[in-house]
Amino acid sequence: MQENRQIDQLKKDKMKYVQRLAAYYQQIDSVEVGEKRDQIIKEILNNRQEIFSINKQLEELEKKSEESGKS
Repeated sequence: MQENRQIDQLKKDKMKYVQRLAAYYQQIDSVEVGEKRDQIIKEILNNRQEIFSINKQLEELEKKSEESGKS
């Protein structure tokens, strides 16, 4: 039960990062080369890293949930 709540929360968090990532990608094309563009690129990389981290946590929790469901 607790695992399901964690999985749901992680999925919500992941969706927030995906939405931010989409917004950053839309912005990047309209921003000229410079400090602001560099900052957006950093934000893109940070968001991608967060998504990868959440995906890893989700995989572990879902695997754990499947194993406990088989018992």
